Amino acid sequence: MENNTNHSKKLKDANGPRFNFGHGQDARDNSATATIKELLQELNEERTDDSGNLYDSKSIRTACRLLTSITGKAYRSTTEKHSVSTIKTIKLLFVKSRDIDAHLIKLIEAPKGNTFGTMNFLTMPSSPDAESVKQQIKNIIDELSKEIDQTELDKIQAIQDPQQPRKRYRKETNEAIADILLTHILIDHNLMKDADDYLTERTLGFLRGLASPAHPTPAHVATYLHLSILDDLHLLHFELTTQLSIPNDRLISNTPVSFEKICREASSEMGTDIQKDTNFLSIHGMREFCIRHMNDLVDTIKRATRLSYTTSAFENDLPRACMLMHLYLDEAELATTEDSKPIGIVHIVAAFASVLHQRFMKAETKLVKTSVRYGPKTDPQRHLDLRISRATLYIPWTVQYLYGERMKWYILALLARKSAADSHVNFQLAQSELTKHIFMSLSPDHIIKTTEAYREYMIKSTNEFIRVKDLQETRFRKIINY
Repeated sequence: MENNTNHSKKLKDANGPRFNFGHGQDARDNSATATIKELLQELNEERTDDSGNLYDSKSIRTACRLLTSITGKAYRSTTEKHSVSTIKTIKLLFVKSRDIDAHLIKLIEAPKGNTFGTMNFLTMPSSPDAESVKQQIKNIIDELSKEIDQTELDKIQAIQDPQQPRKRYRKETNEAIADILLTHILIDHNLMKDADDYLTERTLGFLRGLASPAHPTPAHVATYLHLSILDDLHLLHFELTTQLSIPNDRLISNTPVSFEKICREASSEMGTDIQKDTNFLSIHGMREFCIRHMNDLVDTIKRATRLSYTTSAFENDLPRACMLMHLYLDEAELATTEDSKPIGIVHIVAAFASVLHQRFMKAETKLVKTSVRYGPKTDPQRHLDLRISRATLYIPWTVQYLYGERMKWYILALLARKSAADSHVNFQLAQSELTKHIFMSLSPDHIIKTTEAYREYMIKSTNEFIRVKDLQETRFRKIINY
C-alpha cells in the first residue's frame, strides 16, 4: 500500500493530478481506467482544510448523480473500473460545484418537472451571482474541452450554434413542407388538417424507427455537449410539458368581430383598400396610428377579449403593445425598418388583447410561480415595463412566450383560423419529441446525421401526401399575410 501511494504521488508531482483534465499520463489514452476509490484518494491528498473528515463516496454522490442523469450509467461502486476521462469528469463536477454551492448541480441537471425558471436563468443575463454561476458552467465546459479532439469539438460547435441543427434545420424543414403544401393546397383547411395528421404520424414513425448511436459517447464528451445545449433541452422540455399551451389559461377560440368601421377609416386615410389582415403599417407608424384610431381600437379590443377596457388603459398599454409587436416581428424574422410594413389592424388588436388578457389572468397563468435562485422575478407585465423604461435590456423567455403565444392566438382567432391552427400543434409536438430524443443521445454524429435525415424524409413524405391526394397538377400562387 505504501509503495502504491508513493507511486501515485510521483505521478502527481511529474504530471500534475492524475484526474485533472489536461494532466496526467492518461490524458490521451482512451483505454486507461481508474476507480472512484482512486479518485477519493486523490481528492483527500489535495485537501487543504483542517476539518479532519475525509471525502468518501457520499461526498461525491451529487456529482455522480448528475453524471448518471447525463450518461444513463450508474456510478455507485468505488472499485468498479471506469475510463479515466469518466473519473476526471466526476472530479470536475464535484470540485466546481463546491466553488459556489450545491445549487449549481441542480441548475445543470437535465430538465424535469417545472424547470421553466431555470430556462429564464440560462437564456438571459441576470444578477452578478447568476453570471458567476454561468461562468462556472463555462469553466466546466472549457476544462472538458481539453481532452476532446478538435474534429469532435467542431461538430459540437455546429450543433450548439443557434443557426444550426435544432433551429435552422427544423425551420428549413418546415419552410420546405409549407412551400409544397401552399403550392398545392393553399387555403383548403380540411386538406391542411389531413396533411398535419399525416405528417405527425410520419414524424412519430421516424422516431419509432430510430436506432441508438452506434457507439456510446464518452462521459466527458456527453457532459460537454449536454452543457453546451442545456438551454435547448430546457426549451424542448418546456414545449412538451406545456403541450404548447398556457396552463390554467382562459380559452381563446375563433371570434367573429367586425373590423368594418376601422378598416373603412384606415382605407380612406391610406388611399387604398385596407382589410383587417392587410399588411400596411411599419412598427415606426404604429403608435401614431393607434392614437388616431384609439376609440375604434378600444371598442374592437373589448369585443375580441370580452373584457372591460377604457381609453385610459389603452394609453397605458400602448408602449407595452408596441414592445410586444417588436417581439412578434423579431420572432417572425421580419424587418423593423421604416419602409417595411408587415403590420395589419388585426396584429394591433391582438397585441393589445394579449396585454389585457395577461393582466386579467394575473397569477393564474404565471409560467414561473416562484423565482429560481439567481433568476429574474416572476411578474410578466413588470418585465415589459422594465424593458420599456430601459431598466433592463432583456425580457425573460417565459414572459415572451406568454405574450407572444397569446398574440398569435388572437390573430388566428380574429381571422377565424384558430381551429385550423390548433390541428397543427400535434405536428409541432411530434417534432419536439423527436428533436428531444435525438439531442438526448448526446452523440454529435448521431444528432447531425439524424437531423439531416429527418429533413429529407419529411420533404419526401409531403410530396407523397400530395400524390396520394392527386394534387400534383393543382398549383396556387402564394400570398403571405404575416
